[in-house]
Amino acid sequence: MTIMIIALATGSALSAMLLVILNANQPKPKRVPVRTRDTRQGRR
Repeated sequence: MTIMIIALATGSALSAMLLVILNANQPKPKRVPVRTRDTRQGRR
């Protein structure tokens, strides 16, 4: 049981690190959704 928990924890940690690295390397896609949200709020 403990081995499964450790495996899940390590997997989640690695996936989180990969997501952070990808976001840091690609700042363009991060800015796009923010602008769309701002425009939607401004229209309302």
